[in-house]
Amino acid sequence: MLLEDILDSLPPLSAMVSSLLTELDSEDCSAENVEKLILQDPVLSARTLHMANSSFYGFSRNIVTLKQAYIILGRNTLRNLVCTISLLDQFNQTNTKNDFLNDVWMHSLYSACLISTLDEEKFEVENLFLVALFQYIGLVALGLYKPKLHETLSQKALLNKTLIDKEVMNIVDVPISQLSKDILDHWKFPKNICEQVGNLHIHSASNSTVQVCNVIASAFGYRPATWIIEEAITDTDFQKVFCNNKELIKSIKQSDEMFLSILSLINS
Repeated sequence: MLLEDILDSLPPLSAMVSSLLTELDSEDCSAENVEKLILQDPVLSARTLHMANSSFYGFSRNIVTLKQAYIILGRNTLRNLVCTISLLDQFNQTNTKNDFLNDVWMHSLYSACLISTLDEEKFEVENLFLVALFQYIGLVALGLYKPKLHETLSQKALLNKTLIDKEVMNIVDVPISQLSKDILDHWKFPKNICEQVGNLHIHSASNSTVQVCNVIASAFGYRPATWIIEEAITDTDFQKVFCNNKELIKSIKQSDEMFLSILSLINS
């Protein structure tokens, strides 16, 4: 019953986004169908085109239709943009003024933007973007269900993810990653993304990549409030993701640009 109550506290996933995810996940996905679906939401359509034409992507000519955006950006990148803009906008429109929830989103969004700058083939970047974006949605859900949660956690001083998991387990008997997976399952997200989020507590190459980007996001202040710190990573994990400082500097510059572009759209 508690999980159902938590799910009920979340803003519902829009029917358009749900249909779009189904279309983009299908083998016979077409640019025409994608365009028709996104056009159902004029504001989202405009914001998606605006983001596609941002300097982050740096195309030499303007993308003037959503069909062009699908063809030029690719289905996964377009999916990432639409999900990010739509869901952050939905949460932004809730009447809950909670700095805790905002901090969680900022941390996850910056981590996702940083991941998007990495080598796609080496790191399966397209899936990892959404994995990073939704990794802490369990905290967001709990924050909406229990508005005083951040006060309870902050009394524990400098918490890392392991300690936060223990606190969350006391409430719902599952770690954050499982709660986040349950939410994405409820929203009918593609199963592979749900499974990746649910398995974030298991050590793997992709999870190490997410964790490295989390640490960098925390270092830049984009963390779920100042009292939460990411767990330490090894030099080996860091070297696997970023081969040298020049690569890291370039990725941070690109992620900053994408992060600020998305925020400007959401806040406009």
